[in-house]
Formats: sequence, C-alpha cells, structure tokens
Amino acid sequence: MLKNSLAAEGYNVLTVSDGVEAVKSYNQFHRDISLVITDLGLPKLDGSRIFDEFRKINPNVKVLISSGFIDPGVKLGFLKAGAKGFIQKPYKLLDILKRVRETLDGE
Repeated sequence: MLKNSLAAEGYNVLTVSDGVEAVKSYNQFHRDISLVITDLGLPKLDGSRIFDEFRKINPNVKVLISSGFIDPGVKLGFLKAGAKGFIQKPYKLLDILKRVRETLDGE
C-alpha cells in the first residue's frame, strides 16, 4: 500500500524483501536514493543494523524509521545517530506523505 501510494504521488519507489537485500540495494543504488523508509523489524537484518550499514555507505543518508512501538531511549539514539524521524504504525497516509516531503525538503 505504501509503495503504491508514494508512486501515485510521483515518487520512484524501490522495495526490498529483507534487511540483507536492503543493504545490497542501497550499496548499489545509493546515489539515486533520496530517502529510505525502513521498519525496525525486518527479516535477516533488523532496521537498526541496516541503518548502521547505510551510514557506512553514505553518512548523509536520509532515513525515516517505521515502528509500531519504539522505546524512547532507542528513538533518541536513532535521532542522535542521524535518523530523520519516525513513522508510527498504524500508518496514516497523509502523515507519511507530509513527513516524506518535509524530509526530502530538508525540514
């Protein structure tokens, strides 16, 4: 649903099936990727580890992290490490579109 909604708004969207594929794809296409939206609970490699791997590839990567619940201390750690924000589940499409636009525009 999120992919289709973003595509309908004119965004080019690349999806992957797990954390390992996410790192591999980001390594290959990072020059063409303006923003990453990732869930913390990904198979094979969780969102926290892929965030670290993305930052090794591109320290300026823009990442929005999605989660149903995140401990406030963990959230603060992500923000200090450079995450651009969080998207709370369940999703509200207008909130996601707004957050994506704000992040791409540099807030």
